[in-house]
Amino acid sequence: GSPTSLAGDWEYPWFFYDYDNNAPGTFDTLPTWTEWLYDEIDIRGLRCDAVKHFDPAFLGGILNQMHSNGKDMGLVVGELFDYNPFVLKNWVNNVEGTMSSGALANTDIKVFDFGLRAALKEACDGFGYDARNIFNSGVAGSGAGSGFDAVTFVNNHDFRDPGTPVQND
Repeated sequence: GSPTSLAGDWEYPWFFYDYDNNAPGTFDTLPTWTEWLYDEIDIRGLRCDAVKHFDPAFLGGILNQMHSNGKDMGLVVGELFDYNPFVLKNWVNNVEGTMSSGALANTDIKVFDFGLRAALKEACDGFGYDARNIFNSGVAGSGAGSGFDAVTFVNNHDFRDPGTPVQND
């Protein structure tokens, strides 16, 4: 893209507004920062926000560089706000596909299961919902992936508007 024409999720400054993920300086700085968090704060996992807005290879590259320096995060969870379990699993596959075998052996890449979360909300807040459908909505039950690819959650910062949080048992 160009600085005067932003198009598509990867170029529009929705979330990583202060970062140009295509600039070499960004890739030089973020691994250094993440390694500092590893060394000084003892962080051993990452939650990555709005991952659909940047190339999965960017994250894979950071994890590869960290691994080459003897630092593996262990658990990395991406927040890809999409209800399609196949889209969610595809992100996991795309990140893993950019990682070295060593980095991949020491890091679990997972995604928040928005499809399962939507079914849980319907079951809790909707009258007459067939609870047997809950499992089929998630990454594991849909056949998109396994339970090892996804993280189950009920509410997060994306569900703060009226009517969006799960309200009932």
